Amino acid sequence: MSVVPMKMLTVTGPADSIDDVICTCLVNEQFHPVEAARVTSSKHLIPFEWANPWQESLASAESLLSSLNIPARFRDFRSSALNKESADEYLRDLSSRLAEYESKRKDLEDQIRDNTQDIQDLEKFSQLPSDLEEIYHLNYIRFRFGRMPRESYDSLLIKISQMEEIILYPTQTDPDYAYLVYVTPKSCADRSDNFMNSLGFERMRLTGHTGGTPEQTAQMLNQDTERCRTELEILESGYAEWVQAEQEKLLTVYSYSKFMFSAGEIKKYAVHAGDSSFMVFGWVPENAMAGIQERFRPFPDVLLSDDSPSSVKGEAPPVLLKNNFWARLFQPFTEMYGLPAYNEFDPTFLMAITYSVLFGIMYGDVGQGLVLILLGIFLYKVKGMWLGGILGSVGVFSVIFGFVFGSFFGYEELIPGFHVLESGQNATRILIVSAAMGAVLIVMMMVINIINGIRQKDIKKIFFTNNSVAGLVFYLAVVAGAVLMLVTGKKVFTGAYIVIFIVLPVLIMFCQEPLGKLVQKRKDWKPESIGGFIAENFFEMFEVLLSFVTNTVSFLRVGAYAICHAGMMLVVYTLAGDPANPVVLVLGNIIVMGIEGLMVCIQVLRLEFYEMFGRFYESGGRKFQPYMVDCTTKNDL
Repeated sequence: MSVVPMKMLTVTGPADSIDDVICTCLVNEQFHPVEAARVTSSKHLIPFEWANPWQESLASAESLLSSLNIPARFRDFRSSALNKESADEYLRDLSSRLAEYESKRKDLEDQIRDNTQDIQDLEKFSQLPSDLEEIYHLNYIRFRFGRMPRESYDSLLIKISQMEEIILYPTQTDPDYAYLVYVTPKSCADRSDNFMNSLGFERMRLTGHTGGTPEQTAQMLNQDTERCRTELEILESGYAEWVQAEQEKLLTVYSYSKFMFSAGEIKKYAVHAGDSSFMVFGWVPENAMAGIQERFRPFPDVLLSDDSPSSVKGEAPPVLLKNNFWARLFQPFTEMYGLPAYNEFDPTFLMAITYSVLFGIMYGDVGQGLVLILLGIFLYKVKGMWLGGILGSVGVFSVIFGFVFGSFFGYEELIPGFHVLESGQNATRILIVSAAMGAVLIVMMMVINIINGIRQKDIKKIFFTNNSVAGLVFYLAVVAGAVLMLVTGKKVFTGAYIVIFIVLPVLIMFCQEPLGKLVQKRKDWKPESIGGFIAENFFEMFEVLLSFVTNTVSFLRVGAYAICHAGMMLVVYTLAGDPANPVVLVLGNIIVMGIEGLMVCIQVLRLEFYEMFGRFYESGGRKFQPYMVDCTTKNDL
């Protein structure tokens, strides 16, 4: 429920040991490398300029895994005595054998496809008694096999009398085409072909594999097709056994290549002083420092030093969040807004509480809350969707507040409770409670902003801004004064009260820029133009004061949605009649859950981001990203 403290680790050692140091001590450790130029200005340190030699090997291994349909999984390679030469040789050999298999498979599949097409064509001319071999080798006569549209064939029978050099021999007809053979002297072939083509004749070139008549040739091709299919089955069976036999070794080589590639990427961050020594800089979580130092024991010549973030100039530490399971469910929402800065309050756990509570109030229903829990568990456990965890959490609070409101699928006679629509007073009360809750949350956010200012040693953020001590005093004075006056009837807003608790804080907020510069002892603290300063800050101050009102009033939507939920379910039960129609009740609950669930999710998220986060959260942090070799997205080396 916080940002993990970081240390800057500096690794210095002999240049010839850099590869072993990186592979042994830095890859798969909590080490976030940093470019040396960002943490040191030494001109004697030179970056390593090189191309990662493992990029091609890793790409080849990944391509083979994809081609062989083998899921990427980790295999321990440390006892395999692999090196780059043996890994590349194995990958080349495997690629060659795969290409050979693909070529054989393609040849057999092409042969089966061609034979099938040839057989279909030959079936159209199965009535021909002639030997195709003899037809193909006639010297003075040409045979043309083909088809033409049925309507063209009918007109052809009329026109064919004009072409004495053409003899037709129809073989088959169907509703669309007529299949035929025409014979013509060799000397008239061009003229005959042009004439037939003009009538839509499509020539079909029968197979060159002849074995007698078309029927006999088709039989021969059928036999050849069966032979190819048998060979293909044997080939595929052998291929499956080959893939199974090579799977473990390929995964081992892949894991090794990925590990070495990641090690090579870290080397890009390193610098060296000539050929004598190297240096690597990186951020390490404070609680992981001892473990990383232990990894360096086999390297007595390597020196380690660690520095606190405050001593590192020009480089902000990356952010690693430490949250419990419940808070981690809501971490994607926090990251959606932006990671906190290193020295900023992590709002994830706070969001888990406030989001769940606000959702529960707005969606309070025991039955519908139970449905949300079941749906959330299904989405989170079965579908692996992070949103399912959030649905499960808000579902629990919907059930809790469902008992408070006495609502079970909108039915309010089963469970005693605070029935929102029971009277106008109840509706008013829940709106008042919503506004009071909003005021409390706004005060909490301002306190958190002050804490952030203390962490960041920012006097302006602590005392002078609209979310600082000045803003907090002003807001509490107005809210507390208004509440006391309404409850007790006493006049709270006296002259002294207004001057000390309202006017003075407003003046401080009005002058926050020059006051902030003044406490920093900056010489430019005076505004260039007093008139311009007053005009500009007047409108900004008006917007700030208005935001206090609008932010507080915005929380009325919490009570409004609770009233809306009860009202929508009242409509459903009215439509269902008496006795209630179960179909209407089921459909009504589904529609209400869908519409209101979506709207409540959006509205609560809006309250979180605008009314709450906007008062203290600057975000802008960058994620802590160590070089972890994760071949399966789950397992590390």
